[in-house]
Amino acid sequence: MTSKNESGISRRRFVRQSGLLAAGAALGAGTASAAGEDNALTTGVSVPSEIPRAVLGRTGESVTKMSLGTVPSGLPEGATPKDVARMVDVALEAGIRSIDVAPAYINAEEGAGMALGKRRNEVFLSTKVAADTVEAAEESFANSLRLLKTDCVDVLYLHSVGSRAQDRDPDVVLQPDSVFPWILKQKKLGKCRFVGVSSHNGPLLCKQVLETGDVDVLLTVINFVDRYTYNHEGTLIPVARKHGTGVIAMKVFGGARRVLKPGQKKDLAGPAEMVGHDFSLALRYALSVPGVTAVNLGCHTPEQLHQNLATVKTCKPLTDEERKQLERTGRKLAPKWRERFGPTERVKKEENV
Repeated sequence: MTSKNESGISRRRFVRQSGLLAAGAALGAGTASAAGEDNALTTGVSVPSEIPRAVLGRTGESVTKMSLGTVPSGLPEGATPKDVARMVDVALEAGIRSIDVAPAYINAEEGAGMALGKRRNEVFLSTKVAADTVEAAEESFANSLRLLKTDCVDVLYLHSVGSRAQDRDPDVVLQPDSVFPWILKQKKLGKCRFVGVSSHNGPLLCKQVLETGDVDVLLTVINFVDRYTYNHEGTLIPVARKHGTGVIAMKVFGGARRVLKPGQKKDLAGPAEMVGHDFSLALRYALSVPGVTAVNLGCHTPEQLHQNLATVKTCKPLTDEERKQLERTGRKLAPKWRERFGPTERVKKEENV
């Protein structure tokens, strides 16, 4: 007999999947194919036809509460722009109207550009610059616009603000001749509608950039395990809410174990320790964080996309018992996951960790 964990998920099936997919895929599949009989589409639970929307902070834009992340379709070895284009097509047909790409995702921008075509104006499109100099940022963004076949993106993120591995410490990025002021200039020039930052491992440093009041959108790590290592929830979300900055959650299912650099094509197997828990709880946790407007989910297959989307459509607030369960699990797993996205200062007690 095949053993099952407490969510009724076949352990053998999960291990097979988690060896092939990123944590986001594995846990999304937990909501999707791995959950089988337990998911919303096969239990008779009514799934709304429309995707819920919400206003993304001070941008005033109404966005779908699920955004398509393109790492799984754009980055793996052997992937092509056509793979990304197919996934974007699936997302558009499903009603998703928010697409997130980046140069670091190898094929993502070219694939999205192929798929969008005349539908570009239907989509809230985001890309990033992972640059430490204005010259590098200009070259990167010009290439992004070319590949995306557009003259303006909705959000241009400065990627991984606060990372000590790069020169994205606030003391550097906020200098008048640095990349963040350059992004502000792109907004004035009409090349991006909104200014964004993403945060992985430096929330205390990213906080200083948010406090400028110039950030329109924050893309940040939100999951119930990394909560106890990086604490973006306690450090960044209150500042974002103070300034009306829109918040999109990423790494909802854990993300990759290691930070991948452009051109690096590694196996994306991520944390498998969430096995034994209802994977939809991870998604519901992220959407329950006050201030979070949407979740950015990478999907490996159309089936996974549809199942994750079904969970978003039927998302309900966490119960007190579910919150306690996630707290117990998160505290237990945090020391195992450690500082996966890079070193950070220890979170402070006053930040309610």
